[in-house]
Amino acid sequence: MKNTLKTVVLGSAISSALVLGNAFAGPIVDVNPGTTQFGDVLVGTTAGPETIIITNTGDADLVISSITLRGRDFDNYAVAAGTTCPMGGGTLSVGQSCEIKVTFTPNSIGYKKALFKIVSNGDPSPAYAYLRGTGVDPSAELTPSFYDYGHVWIEGPTFPVQQFTLQNTGNTDLIVQGIHLRGQYAPNWQFVSGTDACPYGTTFTLPEGQDCQIYVEFHPIEVGEMKAAIKVYTNDTDEPKLYSKLVGVGRSAYEPDIDLCEFSDPADFGEVPICTGTITHRIELQNEGQMDLNIDQVLLRGRDAANFSIVTDNCSGTTLTAGQICDVYVQLDPAVTGTGYKKAVLKVRSNDPDENPYIIYLRATVTDCSTLNDIIPQ
Repeated sequence: MKNTLKTVVLGSAISSALVLGNAFAGPIVDVNPGTTQFGDVLVGTTAGPETIIITNTGDADLVISSITLRGRDFDNYAVAAGTTCPMGGGTLSVGQSCEIKVTFTPNSIGYKKALFKIVSNGDPSPAYAYLRGTGVDPSAELTPSFYDYGHVWIEGPTFPVQQFTLQNTGNTDLIVQGIHLRGQYAPNWQFVSGTDACPYGTTFTLPEGQDCQIYVEFHPIEVGEMKAAIKVYTNDTDEPKLYSKLVGVGRSAYEPDIDLCEFSDPADFGEVPICTGTITHRIELQNEGQMDLNIDQVLLRGRDAANFSIVTDNCSGTTLTAGQICDVYVQLDPAVTGTGYKKAVLKVRSNDPDENPYIIYLRATVTDCSTLNDIIPQ
């Protein structure tokens, strides 16, 4: 049936009447839904695809010139596989529909908006399909990132506790999957309770802007320097694992104690003429403590290490009981680098909790051969 508008002039009055006839409505663009809402999506992750349906609800062919993705945040959205609409142009016959599949991948936090602009011969033209979503990102922070408990006696009577703060600095809920103590020496530390303590043994949610406390006690069960770490696992997309490093030294009244033996040759070789041959000193180490001293390694280091050498090492890899002695023979070659003040060190690595490594300073002053005239008869 055709709809026509017929105008009739009666005297000075003009009246219009709608007269049924055979006019066409033409192609009509129907977009469903008009706005696609993706809601909150973690930054860097992809949501969707969601489906937008375009239908020709008119009575003539709908000729689509183009369908383009536009808007301030268009690069956060993408046309996905399964799209059947003619994005570059095409025709929908009467009653025919097509689909646009679209995904949302926020590249930063905040509200993101875009749209599809549909240009055609239909009504309306252009038509629009609006896209809305919000990029969210939980962000975790653990402070302090390092704590030194210092020297603590195994026998007590008290043991130090340090407070660490876990905070959600992002703009959505932080999911905490676990809080653990890790490392070879982790058994020397333990979590303790508190009114605002994080639930250590379970997964929990920390709302935006909230924090909880981690209380860690250093209760050494062995002697020596020790290291461990608090590890927190979360859904933070940038840094899912957080660490706070822990160090401490376990002390005991009966611990090992490394020192130079009183009968040792001096580590300072004194003044040595360059034309003198090599000189060897016996460096003796003694365990002055009550527990066994385990010496791992003796190393030669320093600026003038080339002037010195370890010719015999009877200490590395040994265990000294209380009062026992071992020795290292160190040789000086004054002719290696010329005259002048020479220095190096012996680093002795052991289980001494107070001095590890134990440092022995090697010194010599190499002079020219004219100094020999003072000691050689003419």
